Amino acid sequence: MNRLYGADGWRSDWLVLGLLCLLVAAGAALFLRNHPAEVGLEPLGRPLPPSDEQFVSRERRGDGVILLRLGLLYLVFGATFMVFGTFIVTTMVGEYGFSEAKAGFYWSWVGLFSMFSGVGFGALSDRIGRKWGLALVFAVQTAAYLLAGLKPGGSLLLSASIVLYGVAVFAIPAIMAAAVGDYLGLSRAATSFATITLFFAFGQSVGPAMAGVIAKATGTFRYAYLLAAALTVAAAFLAAGLPAPRKDN
Repeated sequence: MNRLYGADGWRSDWLVLGLLCLLVAAGAALFLRNHPAEVGLEPLGRPLPPSDEQFVSRERRGDGVILLRLGLLYLVFGATFMVFGTFIVTTMVGEYGFSEAKAGFYWSWVGLFSMFSGVGFGALSDRIGRKWGLALVFAVQTAAYLLAGLKPGGSLLLSASIVLYGVAVFAIPAIMAAAVGDYLGLSRAATSFATITLFFAFGQSVGPAMAGVIAKATGTFRYAYLLAAALTVAAAFLAAGLPAPRKDN
């Protein structure tokens, strides 16, 4: 688009993305259903036995603390993944000397590897538990941010950083959606997930803004990536310290 339209190429990019979003929205409106019964089907799997949990929300001691801890983890994810996602192309062009086309090609790898992100880590968390799944994802993200921040080599290690970022980029939302159900019960899962998403939104807002301030003061985004790595290390330890979900969830 930039080759075809020059300085207005970015406008064309956003118009194409907007049209694609409209197509996806139309497909969702036409084909998605709220329940299999709407198309004469039944849910896959064995039916759950009826219980009060399906109808009554039961808040227990410690639930607020769990919700806060999950929210803080989601906040760190929102802040750090947005820093890398917002500025890594700028970093490749400004600090690594890549052309826009080459930087865009490298960034496209994120889309490729992210296809396995939520499904892969989500399935893994089913086996090893939510807290260890979250901790592992934050560890992978830490490695990605360190490789970008330390700049230990040329394009090879930068490629590794982008691949690691893509592999883990959508894993936290997938695991977090399951975690709120495990910890707070199915009847409160939607409300709880909406609550922690407020933390996520705050992180998305603050993260890039702080990274911009740091880059303006230092002339590089390296320190923003290193700060992101420090935050994800702390998040990994916080996730590993989560208690086991109650059996009655």
